[in-house]
Amino acid sequence: SGRWVGSVWAPYSCYFVPYDQPLLLQCGAARPLRLSLFGDSVMRGLFFDIADLLTGEKQDRAWAKRHAGPGRGKRLLHSRGGVTVSWAWWTLNESAQHTRDWRAPPPLDVSDWGCVEPNT
Repeated sequence: SGRWVGSVWAPYSCYFVPYDQPLLLQCGAARPLRLSLFGDSVMRGLFFDIADLLTGEKQDRAWAKRHAGPGRGKRLLHSRGGVTVSWAWWTLNESAQHTRDWRAPPPLDVSDWGCVEPNT
């Protein structure tokens, strides 16, 4: 069961909010919003969709295909206002080479840790 919201069907138990740049920046205005994405090219595409919203312009996706991905170790990051989105390559195949729990995403670099809450 659900309802129509404009031209979009919205179930009562779930509702999709189509974010635009002002709404995304508003979410990060009160408290920093950090989105850390891990995965393959599908998650990299989601990273670029969010980065496009943040910056208001299309990002160079071809550069990322050449310089970030399997075996390249690059981490992509965009930040604006209180919103930061990052992406790092990670798949189940990547984790099979390590002895740690394969279900856990890779640990963040120490530089990514927020040790102190802002304005405290």
